[in-house]
Order: sequence, then C-alpha cells, then structure tokens
Amino acid sequence: MGIFVGFSLMMLLCALLNVVLVSLLPQIGVWLNILGALYMVFLAVHIFRSKPSEDNPGENNMNSFLVGFTLQFMNLKVILYGITIFSIFILPSYKDPIVASLFAPLLATIGFISTSCWAIGGHLFSNLLSRYYRIFNFAMAALLIYTAVASLL
Repeated sequence: MGIFVGFSLMMLLCALLNVVLVSLLPQIGVWLNILGALYMVFLAVHIFRSKPSEDNPGENNMNSFLVGFTLQFMNLKVILYGITIFSIFILPSYKDPIVASLFAPLLATIGFISTSCWAIGGHLFSNLLSRYYRIFNFAMAALLIYTAVASLL
C-alpha cells in the first residue's frame, strides 16, 4: 500500500509540474516529449542488455508502508515515468490542472496492476524467460523504441 500511495502522490506531483511547465513555457512540451522518448530509448537499451538475475534468498525486512511510500520519492524511474506519461499522452489532450491531476490515481492503479502482473508472470514463467531472455528482451526493447518513435510523430 505504501508503494501505491507514494506512487499516486508522485503522479499527482508530476501532473501538476507538467501543467505548470507547459502553461509557463508552452514550447517546453516539445522538449518534454523528446525527454520522454529518450528515456524510453534508455530503458530499451537497458532491457536489451540485461541478463537474468541470480535469486538471492534472504530475509527481507523492508516490507512496510513507510519504506514503500518513501521509496517512490527516491526512485528516478517513477519521476521520469510520470513526466513522460503526462507530457506525451495526457497534456496534449487535457491541459486543465484538475483534469490532469485526476489521472494520478488512475496511473497509480494501472501501475500497481501492471507491476503485479509483471511479478506474477515473471514468477510463473521464470524458467522460460531465463532460457529465452535474449528474445524476450529484444521484443520488449523493440516495443519501447517503437513507442518512443511513435510518441514523437
């Protein structure tokens, strides 16, 4: 729950930051789109080059609301995700700050469901994914690059 609440708050802050930036400097929207596309390309390269990790069984004492909540404010990927989503997909259609901020809980819910599906799928298909990780990583990287290019068109 801490991750969900922290992520929701980060999405709200990203929405408001994007609205303010675009209203103060309308031409910054183009630069935010480019930044978002570059971030997606960075992620694609990172995914393409990654290898399966070794399982490290050990006790995890980090499962608390406060740890999950505060982690979202130190996670650069969450901040860049929020800036990217709002600048590329939401603000071109919804410039009102109230309407844009209503997307924050929706994005947090989608993120929570997606992360949960990713974790469950990763667990269920871990043997298959570790055996064919190059093909899977290539497909995921290609989809990210496609999304980055499509966001600029």
